[in-house]
Amino acid sequence: MIPWPHDPANRMDPWGCKVADTPIVLQSDCVVCNKLKKDTSIEDVRLAEVVALRAARVVSRSVRGESKSVPDALTLRHQILDGGVPWVGFQHLLGWCWSNGIAVMHVAEFPKATKKPHGFAAIVDGHPVTVLCWKEHRSSWLLFHLAHELGHIALGHVVDGRMLVDETIELDSQEEDEAAANAYVKVAQIPPSLHETCSQSEFCVN
Repeated sequence: MIPWPHDPANRMDPWGCKVADTPIVLQSDCVVCNKLKKDTSIEDVRLAEVVALRAARVVSRSVRGESKSVPDALTLRHQILDGGVPWVGFQHLLGWCWSNGIAVMHVAEFPKATKKPHGFAAIVDGHPVTVLCWKEHRSSWLLFHLAHELGHIALGHVVDGRMLVDETIELDSQEEDEAAANAYVKVAQIPPSLHETCSQSEFCVN
């Protein structure tokens, strides 16, 4: 359970439900870039967005010292393999994130009927944070989506005070930032000698 944060500006008003016919106010205090399907509105993901952002603020406070920047994909791969592991797996990437001051959260419990995105990437008070939102236990799925969100941060799609919302991460996306984040995953996850022969769908589960 995420503790209710101190909120002097009433950006998320928990008392709105006390008064009949008064809606709860849901406002984000950062710039949000939404990568949504055509049939999804910003309001459809607003609650998930606010909950994930508040969770990110809470967990960012647990990061001690300064966070390191997310490197390019090949450097990330080499840093993980230099730790003595034979491949880049989800646990390896997760451990690398926390050891470098990059917080990772799994927030899957939301009110009913809330549309949950696949994930979020944000920089909160100088700390990179990624949030995965689906109840998914396959390590291949988690690895792909975590690396994809890290790609957004490494490639400069997210800056301090900004959050990027990925409703659905599609392997064949032609959108520039999404395609670049997918390419980041491929370079980070598989050996360079296989880049030409291995398709995106062969090394990840969406």
